Amino acid sequence: MSIVFALLLDLFLKKGFRDVKGQFVSIQLDDRWRVSVNGKPEKHERIPPYHFLVECNGLPVTLIGPRGGGPIIGMSEGGLIAALKRFGAELPPEETQEPDPQLELKL
Repeated sequence: MSIVFALLLDLFLKKGFRDVKGQFVSIQLDDRWRVSVNGKPEKHERIPPYHFLVECNGLPVTLIGPRGGGPIIGMSEGGLIAALKRFGAELPPEETQEPDPQLELKL
């Protein structure tokens, strides 16, 4: 699940979101896929505080928070990873030990 979390962070950063603290942000990736993040300290719609929600065809696929993620519904983790990569999300090179503080998404 940490790979999915890293891909979601990268995707939001590439879409220009550097700080989502106190915000709810939802990105429609195409006609089927939507990813949302709740950076608020309270529940927003159906998303708990500081969680990502991934949806496909209007249905939740997974909910990922600071302490991990829930089950992936309707596909494998590999399928979800492939979908996120298709929209431009990338993992940092494996030799990268320290995250770049300029590229961290603030929750």
